[in-house]
Amino acid sequence: MSSEAQLLNEIWEAVRDVLPAKARGDAALGIIRAMAVYGFEPVDLVSAADEDNDLTAAYNEVYGDDIEDIDVSGFDE
Repeated sequence: MSSEAQLLNEIWEAVRDVLPAKARGDAALGIIRAMAVYGFEPVDLVSAADEDNDLTAAYNEVYGDDIEDIDVSGFDE
């Protein structure tokens, strides 16, 4: 997993459980949009986005439905 994906996971774990369930999707979308604005590439975040339904939906909205199309075989797990 890339360091960018690890950062996304750590941020999400820090906020996910303190948010009401209905607010999690909007929060995930805000986090991923901010990462996109700051130049994070889809390939750098895909492994983290694939770990959580809210992150997956947010990733798909920001970067498109490309999770299955990105080759992450070169990343350490």
